[in-house]
Amino acid sequence: MAKALKYTLKVWFTTALTSPIILFAIDYMCSTTSSFERFEDILGIYPIIVFASLLFSCFTWILFFVCVYNLLKIYLPEKLYKPIIQLAGLLLALLTFVVLVAVHDSEITMIATQLFWLIAAPYLLCLFLSIQLYKLPELYMNHQQNSTT
Repeated sequence: MAKALKYTLKVWFTTALTSPIILFAIDYMCSTTSSFERFEDILGIYPIIVFASLLFSCFTWILFFVCVYNLLKIYLPEKLYKPIIQLAGLLLALLTFVVLVAVHDSEITMIATQLFWLIAAPYLLCLFLSIQLYKLPELYMNHQQNSTT
């Protein structure tokens, strides 16, 4: 359990810390007048975005942990674990964004829908890459060894 917890925490924190950087880069490259004119503006807003990201994705992380923990207790061919975990993580994160957009009234929903992919795309990309980056814990091997002894 501790290994799955450590793995999912690394993925969650890496995603929350790196996705705002990609968001700032996209905003800077795609906008003629960037929302963040100065580096100091970015430094000021970065911790707020990271905190909001962690706050709004807390429940998603718990579900992601449960999925990873239970999946790693099942013996599967090794090449299937990461794609299944990536799919689960991306679907859970996407669901979080959809729920956040859906709970607002209609005026805010229109604005939120327009910003949805600008904010969601960097987060989903970072989540996908974070899952790919970190080595999976080998819980299934422990399970398999215990069943053969």
